[in-house]
Amino acid sequence: MPDFATVRRAATALITAGLTMAGFVALAAPAQAQAWAYPAFQQSHVVDREFNFAVATADNGGTSFLAQWREGVVPGKQQFSLDAGLASVSGNVIGFFGGTYAVQFIPQTTQQPLELLGALGANLAFGSGGTLFRVPVSVSLGHRFPLQNGLAITPYVHPDIALAVCSDCGGGGRGSADADIGIGFGVNFEVTRQVALRLDTSFGSSSFGSSDATVGFGVAWSPMGLRKPPQ
Repeated sequence: MPDFATVRRAATALITAGLTMAGFVALAAPAQAQAWAYPAFQQSHVVDREFNFAVATADNGGTSFLAQWREGVVPGKQQFSLDAGLASVSGNVIGFFGGTYAVQFIPQTTQQPLELLGALGANLAFGSGGTLFRVPVSVSLGHRFPLQNGLAITPYVHPDIALAVCSDCGGGGRGSADADIGIGFGVNFEVTRQVALRLDTSFGSSSFGSSDATVGFGVAWSPMGLRKPPQ
């Protein structure tokens, strides 16, 4: 169990960082979530292997159903992930998929309460309205709190900036390009060593189909025998 001083320092730093980033984003450009209108579901630390199954809903981006596979390529330091899914928007079906490469820039230690993960992705969404290609650069900042009986909770904040190119979003059916900036807030609750519940959000708007508010819920499974973050 972490001591109260450590919890207080981590919580204060996380809240301060989140408010600072939220204030910056409020003055910045519109946001677009991942390949389509769903949150990143990316914690602030690398995992060895994880399968996340999630559903998300957005004001203008409909309902998305997705699966994510995260795989550690360098234990505790680097991971690769794949996203794939479908979204229903006003009766139209949108397909999407993408990949992300993440690096653990700052690990959590007793001296350093916050952990920082950086990620670079490439995502594609397609449907009757054209094709959307995004290249997001993001970070995830958080702290993992071990609890009793093997439980743990990880709150995190994940701002991102992305180049977005749409094949049929400009005037007269022409293509269009934009730079999106967004932010999300999430929490991961480890029910067991293998199963976690994840609630995530994304805020902003985009002329390409995202929304002012996106909320998602996922169930993540880590196969037995693989390492988990340190207790």
